[in-house]
Amino acid sequence: MKILACGCSFTAGQELPDAMNTYEISKYAYPSLLANILGGEVKNISLSGGSNARIFRKVIDEVTKNSYDLVLCGWTTDERLDLQFDGKDVPSTPGSRSFQEFPWLRSYYAVHREPATDTQTWMAQILGLQSYLKSIDQKYIFVSLYPPNNRQRNWYPHLVEKVDKKYFLGWPDLGMVDFQGDCPKGPRGHPLELGHQRIANKIYEHIRYLGWFS
Repeated sequence: MKILACGCSFTAGQELPDAMNTYEISKYAYPSLLANILGGEVKNISLSGGSNARIFRKVIDEVTKNSYDLVLCGWTTDERLDLQFDGKDVPSTPGSRSFQEFPWLRSYYAVHREPATDTQTWMAQILGLQSYLKSIDQKYIFVSLYPPNNRQRNWYPHLVEKVDKKYFLGWPDLGMVDFQGDCPKGPRGHPLELGHQRIANKIYEHIRYLGWFS
């Protein structure tokens, strides 16, 4: 069984013992734990500080080139930009290292960001990827870092309702921050081993409910 995983720092496993660097992927992160439960292997292309736009384009690129039994997307917060420099993806979380390396980012966020548009774009990315994966009969599970808040739901209720809750675990009420529960966290707030195990178990329970894998 081959699993493709893509997301941000939660899905990469940042702050776990083997992933203290922004660009490292942990073998203890929930995608790897899920692969172990299912007796498979995972290709984790997550990026700590990566954006939803990156998730959208990277997953489509991967599933058109390679075959996977399951695609796992860990959607993140919607204010991040999809940035590449010197041919490499770089994180764009406010306050990340990129804000020191590229001073223009501070001005961009201060002047050009529009929260309602960010939310609309995120919803469009979810619905677009959802539609594409279904069109190629690709099994997938979506999760999110946080569920949409009340303001986001009120802005675009018609888009929130179009998300297929059967394949988006917890939507629109729960996210990975809820699945991890009250577990130990790293200094920057990421779940440690117990939190990742809880997220993996939650996804596995849902997969079993769908009857996909034993």
